Amino acid sequence: MTSASLLGWALAGLGAGVVFFTLLRRTVCLYVDHRWPLGIALHLARWGLLVALLVLAARAGPAPLLLAAAGVLAARLGLVRTWKTGSR
Repeated sequence: MTSASLLGWALAGLGAGVVFFTLLRRTVCLYVDHRWPLGIALHLARWGLLVALLVLAARAGPAPLLLAAAGVLAARLGLVRTWKTGSR
């Protein structure tokens, strides 16, 4: 596997992580606003996205799986730090 394709997996994980954790934040807001049907739909959609990416990465091999997961974790770290400072 080339380094470019491995970088692609890391970037895919980063993108999926940003979407996943942004939707998590939105889902919590929907639950708080008592709009739970839409919250449940978003909850299922974000997990479906993440599972699909990680299954594809696992089928490609151990290195793509690890890099995709690292991308997801990097997105979490970046978003949590951004949200703690009050930026949106």
